[in-house]
Amino acid sequence: MRSILLTLLTFFIFTFSAFADPLPARTLSLSASAEKKVAPNIAYLSVAVTTQGPVAKDAAIQNATLMRAVADALQKVLGTAGKFQTGSYQINPSYKYDETTRKSVLTGYEVTNQVRIETANLDGLGLLIDTVTKAGANQVQSLQFGRTDMDALTTEVTVTAIQKAKADAAKMAAGAGVSLGNIMEINTNGNGPTPIYKEMRMMATAADAQTPVVPGEISVTSSVAMVFAIQ
Repeated sequence: MRSILLTLLTFFIFTFSAFADPLPARTLSLSASAEKKVAPNIAYLSVAVTTQGPVAKDAAIQNATLMRAVADALQKVLGTAGKFQTGSYQINPSYKYDETTRKSVLTGYEVTNQVRIETANLDGLGLLIDTVTKAGANQVQSLQFGRTDMDALTTEVTVTAIQKAKADAAKMAAGAGVSLGNIMEINTNGNGPTPIYKEMRMMATAADAQTPVVPGEISVTSSVAMVFAIQ
């Protein structure tokens, strides 16, 4: 009988040990971020030609004529410093609400042809915008600045953030009286480029008015969240 009780006791102790939650690991979690400001070396410009007509064909023909003029102008002003391509092309009906009949009445059609431009000649952006608008573009939809080496810059900033996190972790561990162990987890989040806005400055005289464009700087940022083992 005593042998049976000892066997059962041993079984329960083994079962409890096997299924009991292990002691939680002692860890130190923290995050850090880094930033680098650089001058852009490339610009992305979106312009469009929008035309309207009573029938879709008329609006499309008028749009094609203007867009050919814009494309010819772009070829001349960009040269080898940039390129462009069609971004989107849309034909949409236009309606006007009739208060008397309380119905929407078809008034014509609107055609929009968008072109996306990429150029490394940042000093010539003002001239570029003026050229396409004079040629027939009636919408400047967006202007963004970037870098051709964004991957390398993001990696550089991320490494800086990791080094900062490691230094902070070492200080925190020393202050807490514990030893810093291996890195258990790293999560990164690279962001960029973000434009740094500055006050617009006029860069042309009244006699030679040109659209002012100030590239300024862009900010490349990265943040990391790290988990360290502590002893």
